[in-house]
Amino acid sequence: MAKKNSLKIVPFVPLALGILMQNAVLPEARDTVDKTVAEAPVKECDDVESFMDCHSEYPTGCTDTPGGRYDPFLNLMKNQLIPQPVDAAKLPYVNSAEEFAKLDRKLPEGLEKKNHGKFQKELAALGEGSIIGTVGYFYYVQEGTAETSNCKLTGEDNADFHLGIGYDAALAEKIKGKTALTAAEKRTLKMTSVIVEMTPHVRFANGTSWNKESLRKVLGKKVRVAGQMLFDNEHNVKSQNCAMVGADMAKCWRATAWEMHPVTLFQWCENDACTEKSTDWKEVE
Repeated sequence: MAKKNSLKIVPFVPLALGILMQNAVLPEARDTVDKTVAEAPVKECDDVESFMDCHSEYPTGCTDTPGGRYDPFLNLMKNQLIPQPVDAAKLPYVNSAEEFAKLDRKLPEGLEKKNHGKFQKELAALGEGSIIGTVGYFYYVQEGTAETSNCKLTGEDNADFHLGIGYDAALAEKIKGKTALTAAEKRTLKMTSVIVEMTPHVRFANGTSWNKESLRKVLGKKVRVAGQMLFDNEHNVKSQNCAMVGADMAKCWRATAWEMHPVTLFQWCENDACTEKSTDWKEVE
């Protein structure tokens, strides 16, 4: 049974990182894990206290619920250890919620919440597993809840950070100035946000200063983000994914179920004039 304790992250530990890397299957190696991972059995978490325990022992995740279900291949994709891009200016960029949402209309028929592995090749053809960038505005940050990809652990050190990235400069200016949003603006923010996620083991492995306190200091700022393209089919339901055909537009809370997950680069611009190829992007301190 997973213990939902929070572990204070210690300075960089090469041995611990090495253990994590041994269990990482990078996107380029996807064809070598086809059936094995897609049909991997659901596992129950055993004596998991930190993200280090989780991602060294359960690369496809685990559950603390007897008889629980999850998607092993989706979890494996979420749990990649991917290095920061050497040159972010050379990445392919997707710079609007509409561009992300267009891919929702090309999803393979039959894709459901728990069968990601069955359609891995079709999703790869749409770009899943590739490293991309986006330039937009930082709308919000939330600490993730208990998820099987993180062995149902909670707490800032062990959970994903869910970041909302949008493309409306006027809305971002209000967020930056801490101006109260109207009900309509709050609704727009949710419906037009692309979700990008910082996983705990990537935050640790990259030696970054990404934490909720440092991230909140740049809310509303223009940002450049890089990460793995991923379709989170767990959220491909009408009450959540606004890009889904027949979506419940009164309730849905994300522009698309396509994500950047995990995030490997997160930078901000002081004067909002930065472009994809600018050299004056700043790291979060």
